[in-house]
Amino acid sequence: MLDQQNNPIDAQDRHVRTLRIITIAALVSLFFIIIPTLCGAGIIREHYINQLGRYICFAIAAIGIDLIWGYTGLLSLGQAFFFCLGAYAMAMHLALPQGGGDVRPEYNMIPQFMFFNNVHSLEHAPFWVPFRSRAFAISAGILVPAIVASIFGFFIFRSRVRGVYFSIITQAVAWGAWLLVSRNEMLLGGTNGLTNFYKPLNQSKPWILTLYLASLTMLTLAYLGCRWITRSSLGRVLVAVRDKETRLYFSVSVQSFRLRRRRSFGSDRWNALRASDGDHHARADEG
Repeated sequence: MLDQQNNPIDAQDRHVRTLRIITIAALVSLFFIIIPTLCGAGIIREHYINQLGRYICFAIAAIGIDLIWGYTGLLSLGQAFFFCLGAYAMAMHLALPQGGGDVRPEYNMIPQFMFFNNVHSLEHAPFWVPFRSRAFAISAGILVPAIVASIFGFFIFRSRVRGVYFSIITQAVAWGAWLLVSRNEMLLGGTNGLTNFYKPLNQSKPWILTLYLASLTMLTLAYLGCRWITRSSLGRVLVAVRDKETRLYFSVSVQSFRLRRRRSFGSDRWNALRASDGDHHARADEG
């Protein structure tokens, strides 16, 4: 009765649809055409385009969090862990000579932090060797977070962990991963992270605009993909998991722990894509 009195907006109304189309067209024109044109004309500095590209990558992460938290009701405090898995996979390639890394002969053409940790050849850190290949780095940046998320989700949701306990576990995993990665013995840059990437990525206007448009395209695809999921029958089941999961236990055709695991898998895969893309936006002097 109250909803009828409030007279909510009808999504099928012709004026509402027209307004949505105009808004979408304006946003697409702004981000895909106007901003790159202004940057090419020198009105907007490359530094701001680089920053905007990073914000777009975080927006992709926000879509993943909305999928797992907003629709499935799982508050994950460990999304940064999956972000780092994807980011490090791409960063390891960019830090090597094959990825254009700023390496020097006096450091045996390997990342500087390795030399300072008494590693004088890449063969002494064998897990770095496959990341000479760009194809392997991109594949690892997508598949490794997805596989880790799938395994994590299988054991957590099979045990029917939910609510605040799920949040605590994900936070503990993220904290433990940070303690492990920040150790110098791991040969991942310690607390400084990986640095000295290919400098034109953050200094050359063509590179900055290309990466900005690539990030924007990924954001658009991520949004459309999640929109398709939430409007499908699977999306309605996700809402049912959030609202009353116990009722699904009596369903013959639905196993809710599998659905939650898939959404955790999908959300963390978005994070991996965003992290791999966002790593290109990192400054050459940042970890």
